[in-house]
Amino acid sequence: MTKFRYYEEDCAEPPYVLIRLYKASRGLQAVISKSEDLSDEGYSWPDPGCDAEAALAWAANYAGINAVNVYIQLDHVDWDPSWGEIGH
Repeated sequence: MTKFRYYEEDCAEPPYVLIRLYKASRGLQAVISKSEDLSDEGYSWPDPGCDAEAALAWAANYAGINAVNVYIQLDHVDWDPSWGEIGH
């Protein structure tokens, strides 16, 4: 299982994927970004404003294949333990 980490700008260790979770009229949404050292080549990135649970599943899969850190930024959202483990 992927261990997610809380995002702190000065402490994020590349390579990483960053998922910002936020509330929208369509429910909980996510925006995925990445550290500059990750290539877009050969991998399909989700669209901005995608479903939060789909984004978390995508990130866990991507991290498992590519050995990257997955950071989470919560924007007026509480972490749901059903999404996985999160720490610093």
